[in-house]
Amino acid sequence: MHVAYLPMAPKKSPKSGSSPSPGGRASIKSAATAKSMALSRDKGGGGGGGPAPTATKSEKKKKEVSGEMLADIEYLKNVKGDAIEKDLRKVVSFFAAGRERKSKEILGASCDAIARICLDGVGFVRFVEADQVETIAAVAGEPSEAGGKYSAIAVDGLCRGATAWLENVDPVDFSELSRLLYLALWLGGIDEDVAVAAVDAMMRFTRHRAEHAMGMLQAGVLNVLHRLLGVHRGPEFVSEVCVLLYLLCDMPVEAAGEHVLEELGLIKTIIDFMKGAPLNLRLQVAGLRLLALWATRLRTQEEIPEAIDKAGAKKLLEGAVEKLSSGGFEHAATWLTCIAQRAFTDGLKLED
Repeated sequence: MHVAYLPMAPKKSPKSGSSPSPGGRASIKSAATAKSMALSRDKGGGGGGGPAPTATKSEKKKKEVSGEMLADIEYLKNVKGDAIEKDLRKVVSFFAAGRERKSKEILGASCDAIARICLDGVGFVRFVEADQVETIAAVAGEPSEAGGKYSAIAVDGLCRGATAWLENVDPVDFSELSRLLYLALWLGGIDEDVAVAAVDAMMRFTRHRAEHAMGMLQAGVLNVLHRLLGVHRGPEFVSEVCVLLYLLCDMPVEAAGEHVLEELGLIKTIIDFMKGAPLNLRLQVAGLRLLALWATRLRTQEEIPEAIDKAGAKKLLEGAVEKLSSGGFEHAATWLTCIAQRAFTDGLKLED
């Protein structure tokens, strides 16, 4: 019997795109893993079981500074209005540090804290007693690029606190006079509300006792008022200052003459204001009454009547009387003439 053998088909080589053999797949996977590890190392990753990268020194320092700043801001946010002196000084130190480092976060938080303290009655007094008023007043009016946007919050809070204190100060307490003049000097020129409140408080003290007026004259109140007039030039404010000056100087020449002589330029300042507002009869009457007082009561100080005459007080009187008469206020014109007519003539000058 013959057995027939069938021929075997020849082996074909694998085509491209056909599935690789198990051994081939393992080789491809190993190569891909190695490439992935290499890319991870290039990017700074920790793939392949390598050591994790450590943060640089600059990054650590930045995180520490950021954490410290957050703690400082949190402290400033928790400062109450009635803070003790230790906290007051710390808040002001943060204020100075924020300005020096130009840190908006610290500066803004410290200014908010200062405003809260000054708006509290107890906190404001402690703030003044800690001698911090000048520090804040010195930055008033700063441009925005220098931190003025944030400093204005502290300045405004300080001025509002000063206004509230001046409006409520008791004229019976003579010891408060020094603080009154201090606030008027440092803050009156910054904020008009402070200036108005200060003038009103001085009137209350002056009307309460003549000794208060004498004490303020000796402390230099005429210079303070002259400074305020150099900043706030509204006719109503000038009128109030003229009334206050009359009350302060309505005493013997021995008490007031020397102080008016030391601030002789105040005479010309007041007359210039009166010339600038000829139709404001309230200012005209208040100013003429004050000038008449100085020209008569203080006539022994010869420089005072001479300064009044040189500045043109006579023409001011004539103009005021004419306007009062033409406006139908004959009684007021007569009253003003009787009071001031001889004050600006040679009739009351001392004879040799």
